[in-house]
Amino acid sequence: MLNGNRWYQLSVEKTFKELEADSGGLSSSEAKVRLGKYGYNELKFKKPSVLMRFLRQFASPLVYILLVAVLFTAILGMLMDMAVIAGVIVLNVIIGFFQEGRAEHALEALKKMMVEECTVLRDG
Repeated sequence: MLNGNRWYQLSVEKTFKELEADSGGLSSSEAKVRLGKYGYNELKFKKPSVLMRFLRQFASPLVYILLVAVLFTAILGMLMDMAVIAGVIVLNVIIGFFQEGRAEHALEALKKMMVEECTVLRDG
């Protein structure tokens, strides 16, 4: 049924044809069949733990390069340079952590604004 069409580009008639429906809605029996086949029409949100959000800040090529730089400067005995680079890493992680937290709060606010009910046509 959902074969990669760009639904927003289809005409109403073509959409009805693709979904095997019409303007009178689905029959109750067809709705039950589709519910069994596709499940409920719902969005699921999973909020990651704070620890995972923190650890995700280290998953960046820039951070990897800076960690290697910290290692090399430590091996070479350049402690001041090592401290500066480590400070940049810590600052980057802290800023990213808080920015991602604010983005999650914004998503939560959007989730609360979502309408969870709709009107459907059944059997005409």
